[in-house]
Amino acid sequence: MKKQIGTVLFSNIVTQPVYDGKPTGKFEITLTLDEAQFTDAESNGLGATSGEYNGQAQYKAKFKSKFKLGKKEVVDRYKQPYVDEEGNLKEIPRGSKVVVFTTPKSYSMMGKDGITNYLNAIQIIDEATAIDFEDFSEELEEQDVEF
Repeated sequence: MKKQIGTVLFSNIVTQPVYDGKPTGKFEITLTLDEAQFTDAESNGLGATSGEYNGQAQYKAKFKSKFKLGKKEVVDRYKQPYVDEEGNLKEIPRGSKVVVFTTPKSYSMMGKDGITNYLNAIQIIDEATAIDFEDFSEELEEQDVEF
């Protein structure tokens, strides 16, 4: 099993992302990485990508699973299930620092060979505060900010 530390960019571990009006059939988490984390990810074969956004270097890694992770696989810093008041698994807020655990698996498809990393577990190290857009938009309206 391999692990990667990063910051949550997108979390779709509770509900599958929708593409072209249909669920993708996979649960996933996308992390932003700093340069050192990117170098580690590359050397470990974790499929990180680099690019540029607004003139700055950007490093990302995406991890997927066909299966929904359970309460034992998504835990907080104290290794307790990451659940809401009703005991249901909840999405990880954008900006949270996490450790993602994966299992590498080689594949061959349409004449191309490679390695993919299946998402096994996530531990939240530092949870970001989720912003409630409805509350946020009301606050902006009170300040006469147009959006």
